[in-house]
Amino acid sequence: MPRFGVTEAVTQETSSLGELLHSFVGIASFAIRRVVSYRDIPYVFLIMVSPLLHLLRFKGVLKTPVGKLRIESNDILRWSIYGVFKTRFCYIRMLESIIFRNGSRSTVLDVGANLGDFTMAISDRATRVISIEPGRENFDLLCSNLRLNSLRLVVPLNLAAHDSSGNLFLTGNGADLTVANFDGGEPTIGVTLDSILRTHDVDYVDVVKIDVQGHELEVLRGLSSSLKDHRVGLAIVEAHPHRGINASDIVFFMQPFGYRLTATDHIFGRPQLYFE
Repeated sequence: MPRFGVTEAVTQETSSLGELLHSFVGIASFAIRRVVSYRDIPYVFLIMVSPLLHLLRFKGVLKTPVGKLRIESNDILRWSIYGVFKTRFCYIRMLESIIFRNGSRSTVLDVGANLGDFTMAISDRATRVISIEPGRENFDLLCSNLRLNSLRLVVPLNLAAHDSSGNLFLTGNGADLTVANFDGGEPTIGVTLDSILRTHDVDYVDVVKIDVQGHELEVLRGLSSSLKDHRVGLAIVEAHPHRGINASDIVFFMQPFGYRLTATDHIFGRPQLYFE
């Protein structure tokens, strides 16, 4: 019986490693197809060495092209690498395209900041960034990463963007953390983005990025006043069809406010929508 337990554990670990390698191969292939300049090479290199870092159970401060990231476990390593990958080869790639390259990025709202990859990458051109992350563990790592990189212009908030104020609960973990549709899980506080902008005396947001794992429409409803008054320049929303939110739902919501879908990107079945 004990031997069976050991064998089962080894089998599960081997299976998990196989799934991890498959995931890294998918990410690496996606990144390589999007390489356009020498500046992309350090990102590809980081992705390629990630399986080795995972096998070595790396812990400590990891230097990446977007900045230093604190790694405390293999799960955090995986989420960090995925965040850096998506930020560089999706969000920043699109913002550097001819469509958006001349747009202002002075004031940025990062909703669903996770560990801070997008916040760190966009901070070089921003004068003010508000980063919202509801998960306590994620938020602690976000703040740690901001300190490591001396990003004092960033205002981190441990809140959940929502369509009203009140108590909420979170389910999942790490990059997959989302607002639960039941009472239970990790508690957090829901606040509208309109309220957050008023509290911090922000009259206009140049870029808002929303990546909230299926909570997109609630977040956008909480930004309705700013959208109605056209106090948002560019809205980037990642849709999550596997959680019941399709791109068409978001487009339908944004149209009455006068926002036009300017560009669309896709990452592993999740559309990223760019509205102006």
